[in-house]
Amino acid sequence: GEFAHNGSRWAIEAELSWNSIPWVRAHVEGLLRRYDKVIYFCSDRVLRHMVAVQAGFPSDRLEVRQAKVSTWLAPARPHAVSSDHRVTPRERKLLRLIVEEGAVAIDQLARLCDDELTLMRRQLAKLERHGLLERGFRFAGSPGWVWCTAGGTRVSGADLVPIGVIAPSRLHRRRALMSVRLALTGPGRPGRWLTRRMLSQGIKRGIRIEMAVFERSDRRFAVMALVERPGHVCQTVGSIERLASEYDGVWLYCSPESRPWAERHHREKGWKNVEVKDLPPQ
Repeated sequence: GEFAHNGSRWAIEAELSWNSIPWVRAHVEGLLRRYDKVIYFCSDRVLRHMVAVQAGFPSDRLEVRQAKVSTWLAPARPHAVSSDHRVTPRERKLLRLIVEEGAVAIDQLARLCDDELTLMRRQLAKLERHGLLERGFRFAGSPGWVWCTAGGTRVSGADLVPIGVIAPSRLHRRRALMSVRLALTGPGRPGRWLTRRMLSQGIKRGIRIEMAVFERSDRRFAVMALVERPGHVCQTVGSIERLASEYDGVWLYCSPESRPWAERHHREKGWKNVEVKDLPPQ
């Protein structure tokens, strides 16, 4: 946002999730070339990182404030990992599934595991009590989201790093991509689903776009979910064309809003191995 006061222009930033310190420092430098002052409102989890960035700027040019985050948005305070809890094979499988996805909507997780929602909630509550999970983002009408702590990631046996702070702005895209997974996979259905986190292994900064890969027989298809018309057209088109060159095909699952955009670019670019499909119900 922008705030004008007595001839001065201030840039207002609200930060609930975290980017790297070099990225934030460069972003602040860019803002200070256009504004007299920058004010960051930060959640608890971001505050200490932002204070470290603040130390490199004049105090009258960069101000950092703590933002009050609604309880439905912030995760509960994590429990310490219980050393006396012996994780069952079923619990380890569930933890591994969550670690591979990163963050999962609880109702979709129940469907993926073919469990009743009430049963899934009990399982997650138990693992949360033992410090293996965190839950948050309890939007109105939603059972919330779940992700593993560092302890839960370690116990899961998945060779993946613990997830960092989650950006709320990406949740709707994560939910859309999970709806595709639910439509393609399940008991008795052939194929293997590889999440973005699994595909990012060995890549320095990981894969930045929201995607997955579906393997069936000896073919591999890159899967993307377009919930809205892309804001960065060149970047999105470049990602689609790169994936089309690396995989046997690209499946673009589109909402009614994004489908006209995808179909137009499909015609104009002449994409041969890109299919535009309807996004499944979420």
